[in-house]
Amino acid sequence: MNELIPQLEATAKKQSREEVDVVTVNFKSMTIEQTLAHFNCNAETGLSDDQAREQFDKWGPNALPEIKKNKCLKFLSCVFFCVVGMALRIAD
Repeated sequence: MNELIPQLEATAKKQSREEVDVVTVNFKSMTIEQTLAHFNCNAETGLSDDQAREQFDKWGPNALPEIKKNKCLKFLSCVFFCVVGMALRIAD
């Protein structure tokens, strides 16, 4: 897929949640200077407080979504492995 995205070309996608334009850029092939220019920031100072607040308001916190686990499935898998373990000990 990286071959389909040219170095500095960006493709816009619609994010259904907030209907904002999301730009996909191949940062692996960009130099540090190009990446800093893309985010309009300095290597020594980073983003200003206003820029950081603007990015936070636009994109939200830099966090992965919490994965909710099915408690019933977890319980059943535990019971299954306990029963299999006992069966193997008895068969031994």
